[in-house]
Amino acid sequence: MQKSIYMMLSLLAVGVVGSTSQATQRIGLIAQAAIPTGANDLNQSNNVGSRSGLYYLRDVTPNLSFGGEFNYFYLPSKNHRQLSANGGEQMNRATAQTMTFEAIGRYNISPEAKWNPYVQGGVGLARYHQTTRSTPDAGSAWADTGTNEERTIARDTSTSYALSGTIGVERALTDSILLGLDGTWDVWGVSHSKFGTDTINIPSVGLKLSWKY
Repeated sequence: MQKSIYMMLSLLAVGVVGSTSQATQRIGLIAQAAIPTGANDLNQSNNVGSRSGLYYLRDVTPNLSFGGEFNYFYLPSKNHRQLSANGGEQMNRATAQTMTFEAIGRYNISPEAKWNPYVQGGVGLARYHQTTRSTPDAGSAWADTGTNEERTIARDTSTSYALSGTIGVERALTDSILLGLDGTWDVWGVSHSKFGTDTINIPSVGLKLSWKY
């Protein structure tokens, strides 16, 4: 998965450097809040986290653009109790990290206006990783040692497809600098045997800062 991401980022960089000056292009930074949902009960194990990334777009027409996007998601843990194998209760803490790389297409509704609404879709790859640490509650203990120290009880990774849909609005601050506000719904395929579900759903909302050239 990492080799694939590096290869696609390299191709994206070549496209940025090698593309002609005739078409409008833009590169940008993404800084957003990522929100666990009840769709997969992820809101029971994780708190609101972050989504950071970068993207590149090249106009095919004033309204239509294509490019690529790379994102890193981090969801911090939320304490949640569950029964251990020996019948006692334990406090679990799970952190989730995801890297995605997608080919994206965007439609600009009013590209010449100062305020430009847009919609965007993406398809690509996602690498989802979750680490779960646990501590037996008072009065409980690990069955093998009788102790109650914190332990890592799961460290799982899954690589599969990534899909996304975005709605947003962008405002020109100068002739070349743009600031956008948008919301995205991401869907990642994951291993059912590892995570008890086939997909992870994550909405995110926040800012995009872009340079147009």
